[in-house]
Amino acid sequence: MTQAQATVHSLNTLVLIVAHALSLQATIEEQAFARLLDINGMKAPTPQLRLQVLPDLSPEVMAKLFAKLQEMGVPCSLDQLRQMTGIRAPSSESDTVPEKRGKP
Repeated sequence: MTQAQATVHSLNTLVLIVAHALSLQATIEEQAFARLLDINGMKAPTPQLRLQVLPDLSPEVMAKLFAKLQEMGVPCSLDQLRQMTGIRAPSSESDTVPEKRGKP
């Protein structure tokens, strides 16, 4: 398989995964959220569910993407970046990795 064919196959697979995620999201919203509204009433806030499907990106690529978005003035969520990379917040000050300070 050539690189171009592999890229097309990968994109087609991602399109199918996203379509399934959107279908699942719609089903949950229709079946579960409607019931929650019946129980809580129409004045209660509407539950939110968003399934995010991204192509597999390395942590390095994700960090560069977030840095580029920040350069462009796009606010980025640290919580989202932590979820996407699997990197937990430090549990205490002593658990924090020291910041890198310039080049030696």
